[in-house]
Amino acid sequence: MIRNFICKQQAFQIPPSVLLDESLPFPEVYCRRDEMVRLALAIKAAEDSPLCVLPFCHTVEAEALGADIRHGNRLAGPRAGQPICTSLESLLALPDVDFSSGRIAEVLAACRALRDAGETVVLEVSGPLTILNALIEPHFIFRALRKQPAEMELVFEKLSRLLQNYIQQAEEAGANIFSFADPMADVSIIGPKVAEKLTRSFTCQLLKNIAISTKPNTLVTLCPKTALALTGCGCAEWEFIPLSAVMSYPKALAEVRGKAKFTGQACLKNRSTKLPGAIRALRLLNEERNPI
Repeated sequence: MIRNFICKQQAFQIPPSVLLDESLPFPEVYCRRDEMVRLALAIKAAEDSPLCVLPFCHTVEAEALGADIRHGNRLAGPRAGQPICTSLESLLALPDVDFSSGRIAEVLAACRALRDAGETVVLEVSGPLTILNALIEPHFIFRALRKQPAEMELVFEKLSRLLQNYIQQAEEAGANIFSFADPMADVSIIGPKVAEKLTRSFTCQLLKNIAISTKPNTLVTLCPKTALALTGCGCAEWEFIPLSAVMSYPKALAEVRGKAKFTGQACLKNRSTKLPGAIRALRLLNEERNPI
C-alpha cells in the first residue's frame, strides 16, 4: 500500500537574503546560464550547502517540448501558461527536444560552468505528470489513464526517452546528483490505484534504466512521495548507510555519493532536516524482490 508523504514545502523557495540582492536580475536568473550560475552559488552560500542546485522550477522539460511557460519574477518563479495540446495524438506529435537550444541548453551550460568551477551540481528532474500538466489540461490525462492505456503507454515512453536523454546530457555536462520529483503524481491527487500503476509502469522502469546508464558515482535523490510509492508497491526497499556525523540532508547526499544509487527519505528543499549518523538509501527490486 502506498503511503502519502505530507510535504510541508511544496515549491522551490529562494532564501530571503538572496531575494534582497538587487544585482540578481529576474526573470533572467531562470533563463540565462550566467545568471543561473550566480543564483545557484548565492543559494548555496546562503544555505551553507555543499550543493549547487539547478534549475529553479519544474517547467524546463515541458518548455523544451514547446509548452507556454511564463518565466515569473523575483517573487514567483516560472509557471505554465496556456496548454498547447488537447489530445494524446497532439502530445505524441510534439517534436523531440533539441538540447542545444532554448532554456534547457542554458541549464546544461550552467551545469558545465559550475562543474568547471569545482562545484557539486544537482539537477532537478520532473516526473511525467508534472511535465504533462504544463502541456495539456489534466482531465485529458486522467481520462486517458482509464480509457486509453495503450496510447498513454506511448506518451510515457516518449517522456521516458526525454528524461533519460536529459540526464545523460546533464551528466556529461557535470551534474553528478539528480533530484527526481513529480508533484502532480501525489497519491492524494491521482489516487492509490493510478499511483501504483504509474509507479510500476513508468517510475520503476525509468529508475532501473537510469541505474544502468549513469556513472557509478552518480546519485539520484527521490522526492519522498516517489520513494514511498516505490516501497509501497514492493519495487524497492530501504537500507541504511552510515554517515561520518550528524549532518543536513544536502551534506549527507554529498557524502553518500558513490556509496548508493538512490536515496529518498527527505525533501531536498527542506534545509532543516538533520540526519543522526545514517542515511536511508533505496535499493530497486526485480519481480522476485532481489536487489538490482
